[in-house]
Parts: sequence; structure tokens; C-alpha cells
Amino acid sequence: MHGHRRRAVLDLAEILIRIGKRTEAEDLLRQRLMERPEDETAYMLPMRALYLAGDGSTALAVYQQAYRRLATSGLRLGPQLRAAHYAILNHQQFADQVGISRLIRPWPPIPVGA
Repeated sequence: MHGHRRRAVLDLAEILIRIGKRTEAEDLLRQRLMERPEDETAYMLPMRALYLAGDGSTALAVYQQAYRRLATSGLRLGPQLRAAHYAILNHQQFADQVGISRLIRPWPPIPVGA
């Protein structure tokens, strides 16, 4: 059941972003991250929205927040967040424009030292 709730929260956040309700989506994702700070997709959705809206610097700040929170938990960033960071830094297209939450597998973060 937990997986279905996660998927519903992330899908709702993505819909809110797509219809221009970024603040509501950010609130929902912030709550999700309080419950599960290792959920990389909950960081990626606002990063993507910010980057596509032309606010790459704030998107990178979200990445830095993810990096710090995962590091304090003894985790490293997974491949999705690293790829998103690279795309933003290099002004490249950020994943697929449609259904990002369905395209990105929820890889667990890698424990430091693994």
C-alpha cells in the first residue's frame, strides 16, 4: 500500500506542477520529504519544474539540499539526481517532458562506502 500512496503523491505533485500550481506541489513534496527524505523523485520534480521555468539556480539549490540531506543520512545520490544535475549544469534537456515520474525508476540511494 505504501508504494501506491507514494505513486499517488508524486503523480499529484506532477499534475499540480503541469497546471501551474507549483507552490501546492512544493508543499506536497516537502511533506513527502519529511516522511521519506531519501525519495529522490520528490527532489527531482521541483528541480525539473524550476529548470524548465528558467530558474536553473534554484533547481541547483534543490539538488544541493538533496545532496546534503542524503549525505547526513549516510547515503549518496542515485543516478537520476546525478543525471539531472549534469543536465542542468550543461543546459541540456531534462529527462522526458511527459510523465517523468513514470519514466524514472525509484532507485534507492546508495549507502556511502558501498
